[in-house]
Amino acid sequence: MRKGLARSRGAVLSGGDRRRNRKRGVMSKVLVYLGPTPADEPCAQVGDPDYANKALAECRAYVEAIRKAVGEEPEGASLRVKREIHEFGTYYQVVVRHEA
Repeated sequence: MRKGLARSRGAVLSGGDRRRNRKRGVMSKVLVYLGPTPADEPCAQVGDPDYANKALAECRAYVEAIRKAVGEEPEGASLRVKREIHEFGTYYQVVVRHEA
């Protein structure tokens, strides 16, 4: 990480950060971003009327579809809906969070 940059709560750690933390016995949080819906599927757009409710419903449906297809998450992993802040507004997407 470059000097002077603060790490946000949702930051994905680089390989070097994970190796250093593992040596110290610290578990790192790794996020894998899956998007708001499956690839090439339509989804609510930031700025649409009632975007937040539509997007959250889509993300929750996506999480349930993943669980139905592959089963519950293994220990140390979880599917979550993550809120992201962007200059055009807040948006939502599904992430897999696991300890590395």
